[in-house]
Amino acid sequence: MTGPGSATPGRDADAAVRGVLDLSPHPVVGVDDAGRVVLVNALAEQLTGWTHDELVGRPVEELLPQELRGRHERLRTAYHHSPVRREVGELEALRLRRRDGSEVPVDVALTPLTLATGSTWVLAALSDVTQRLATESRVLDLTRSYRMLAAINQAVLRAGSAVDVTAEACRVAVEEGGFLAAWVGRGPRSSMTLRVAAVAGPAARVVGEVGTAVRVDDPRLSGVTAAAVRARSTRSWGDVAHPFAPLPAAAAGEGVQDAVALLVPTDEEDDVVLTLYCHRPAVFTEELVVLLEQVAFNIALALDRYAADAAVRREVAHRRELSARLLTAQEDERRRLATEVHDEPVQLLAATELRLGLLRRRVAAHDPEGLPAVDLVHDGLRGTATALRRLLTELEPPRLDTAWDEAVESAAEQVLEDHPTTWRLVGGPPGWTPETGAQALRIVREALINVRRHAAAAQVVVATRRVEGGVEVSVTDDGVGLADGATRARPGHRGVQGMQDRAETLGGWCRVEPGPDGGTRVVALLPA
Repeated sequence: MTGPGSATPGRDADAAVRGVLDLSPHPVVGVDDAGRVVLVNALAEQLTGWTHDELVGRPVEELLPQELRGRHERLRTAYHHSPVRREVGELEALRLRRRDGSEVPVDVALTPLTLATGSTWVLAALSDVTQRLATESRVLDLTRSYRMLAAINQAVLRAGSAVDVTAEACRVAVEEGGFLAAWVGRGPRSSMTLRVAAVAGPAARVVGEVGTAVRVDDPRLSGVTAAAVRARSTRSWGDVAHPFAPLPAAAAGEGVQDAVALLVPTDEEDDVVLTLYCHRPAVFTEELVVLLEQVAFNIALALDRYAADAAVRREVAHRRELSARLLTAQEDERRRLATEVHDEPVQLLAATELRLGLLRRRVAAHDPEGLPAVDLVHDGLRGTATALRRLLTELEPPRLDTAWDEAVESAAEQVLEDHPTTWRLVGGPPGWTPETGAQALRIVREALINVRRHAAAAQVVVATRRVEGGVEVSVTDDGVGLADGATRARPGHRGVQGMQDRAETLGGWCRVEPGPDGGTRVVALLPA
């Protein structure tokens, strides 16, 4: 059995191939053109819970959940008509069903092998992606969580204050609305005691100055405020007495002949009531009351907005703290993953490559026809090692113990190593805090990775400049430019979304746009 060549199939050849596959860092299952398992390496035995002898001869679909088997069989049959090598990421992830009935998500890479008999076997290299999917879900969950907070922060209007709202409402009611007097009371819900929050006109002589605690069921008052608190709805003098009956002396003595109390429907725990007095009787008709209730509603919106302002400020401070913790945790997790990848898989790959070299010499001496299969595994091993080295570069925490230009230079040299794209840095020192600088460097590095992967650029420029609100950092290439819709993060593509999330959690923003002279520009504004 070989790649494009041929070999004599048989028990010894199968054992030799299985011995080679046991050196693979991945679980590997071999399947013939009838869809039956023919080879299983040791790691695949561990992953599936089946032994080699138990699996050989079984349909490969037995390794899948029942609901996926029919579709997989159709796809497998189509694949065997024109088998080609498929790398990890080219195929959708599968759920592998273990012997005990439990399931595990796996990525799959396929390598077809042609036998001397003319039949084709397919080697499926499996990767357990349980931890990766869990991490993505957590990050997605953590990320998903911090984007919502940023939207709320941008939506809140911060001008003015609640005191200004109530004072201005009373002033406008008197000066513009023509009412005799107005006052706003605030107190515990359904309480008969309100504290004067604002007052205009002669109402101060009835209820007192701002800050005065008023018993709204005091018989000297009009009674409409107490009625509104009890009913939790608007009440006018016509609702509590005959429209033309005289008001209590204290109010009547100020010229009050009609009154209305409007419950301001805020989201707060306290009751807020706007009481208006008029010097003419029977003024507060149903039509006018409806209009005034809309005014009360608008006041409620403003009060809720300003009440939320303090809460938002606290949330922002808390979010900043959580963001700093999250970013620190992300860097710690990246550092841990980088250490684990370097200390275990990379070292294991190096040792495996050494053993594979020894095995190749033996195969060359005793079974030269087996060399193509060994070389195929060796190529796959080298590809895995290259992918791990690139992963280590991406996981490596940003180092800002040097100047910004040196940190960018180090990142660019790592990302664009052995790549024809040249780069240059323009602009002065940004003056960021270490935390902001670390995230800025992450954004620059991700943008450079995208340049390497997608831009086909001859040159890329990393620039910083001070602008109103912070420091702008941009990465501009002269490559192929953006496809339609590429300025927004696409589902399943974390690069653009990751850059935007990093900027937004720091109180800034990041966007992807066409370059001024073609190509692509990634620009982020971060607080200095």
